[in-house]
Amino acid sequence: MSTKEKILEKASELFAQYGYQETSIRRIAKEAKANSAMISYYFGSKKALYESVLSTNMDEFLESVSRIKAKDEKEFLKKFIKIHIGVLKKRGKYISYLMLKESATNFEQVKSLKDKYFDPLANIITKVFKTGIEKKIFKPYNEQIMLQLLIGINVMLALKNPQNNIEELSNIAFDVFMHGICA
Repeated sequence: MSTKEKILEKASELFAQYGYQETSIRRIAKEAKANSAMISYYFGSKKALYESVLSTNMDEFLESVSRIKAKDEKEFLKKFIKIHIGVLKKRGKYISYLMLKESATNFEQVKSLKDKYFDPLANIITKVFKTGIEKKIFKPYNEQIMLQLLIGINVMLALKNPQNNIEELSNIAFDVFMHGICA
């Protein structure tokens, strides 16, 4: 593992455990067994390092979601869920936890990531919900609430069930989201 990768790994772990404000460059460098000057060299600043941690795999994720081809809104959601859970498992628990934390604070630390990744993703998914509501595929709930529920289900399943594969988790997530938990 390269020094840069070690820094990103330890930074994600420390930011998740202690938050942005309480995590120092010095501590990240110590945990990564790197010189703190290397953090400046690779990332420029603590904020840029934090943004790098959070943006891991996001270009690939946004591109994959943008390219989903589906015959209807249900199929789109099934494909989205599989891609999302795959990215969550790939990114690891610390980065996913940080994303939840940032979304809960409306991305106050990283507005640029909200604009670049999260707003476009939210627009794609809420448009699918809106169209599905118009076609009577989905119940007429608020699209933002539906998005939050969908993301929450995916995140919890991916993070709390590392032993399960992506296919199995995405099938469970889709079923729970579409049908609830009643028999």
